[in-house]
Amino acid sequence: MRLAELLRPERIRVPLRARSVQDGFLELRGLLGDEEPLPMGAPAVSPSGRTCLLDLQPRDGVPEGIAVGIAPEPLSGEDLPEPGGVRRARVLVLLSGVDLEREPRYRIKAAFFDPVVEDALLKVEGVEELLSIRRLMDTELMRPLLVHDAMVPLEYRIYPDTPLEEVLSLMVRRHLSVVPVVGEGLQVRGLISAAEILRFGLKAGPGRTSGGGKPPGTAKDLMSRSVLCVAEDESLADAAQVMAHRNADQLPVVRDGELVGFLTRDGVLTALFGERIDARNNPKTSEGIEE
Repeated sequence: MRLAELLRPERIRVPLRARSVQDGFLELRGLLGDEEPLPMGAPAVSPSGRTCLLDLQPRDGVPEGIAVGIAPEPLSGEDLPEPGGVRRARVLVLLSGVDLEREPRYRIKAAFFDPVVEDALLKVEGVEELLSIRRLMDTELMRPLLVHDAMVPLEYRIYPDTPLEEVLSLMVRRHLSVVPVVGEGLQVRGLISAAEILRFGLKAGPGRTSGGGKPPGTAKDLMSRSVLCVAEDESLADAAQVMAHRNADQLPVVRDGELVGFLTRDGVLTALFGERIDARNNPKTSEGIEE
């Protein structure tokens, strides 16, 4: 089954009329024929804050389906119970009573949170344009989870000749536990961990700089060169086995040799077991969200 089989034209609203995230979801519920004023929890939010997804758990009288709306301007999230992650929300996705297993539900979320799909959705001016986004509509819902479905897209990288002082500054400012070192074609050359940069910082000490005003050394002097990577189209279960065997917190993810993101232990746990745990802990809830 592909996502295109669940998302029908009459359940797409472009543009949304609502001015807030919560009113937008109420508008989408109207497209599904569900206008009962039930309490609404905080939606799951993409890393960019541009897309919000609300998952209504199955209950009597709720039509099954997916509804999608795109607002012309960012929506206010002030009416949400937990508005913190909503920064530039314009795309709303509502899952209502969708009778799918755990993994397909997670893949729907991963498909809409894909940065490439988000960029395409924000350019949409009509229903037909949305339905023509093949990367979204061709999402296969019944395949096993892949690494791509759970990876964190690449945000920061450094190069072998990046001064270690700049590496230290980046990791401290961005609270990074590891930063990849890449070549000109984004091929993985090595990794620098928080432990390694801490040892460098302690050795250099405050105020101990080279004649040029910076501590000596570049990323290539400190990086670990033995790096195990996983491919984005590899089975997530297989990658999880590797992480468990090596006691790895995260693994670089590559596409045709190019670094595209990281697979983290938290991401794997959420993808493989998150909804199962939620269902076990909240077996009688009538309405829920994917965190």
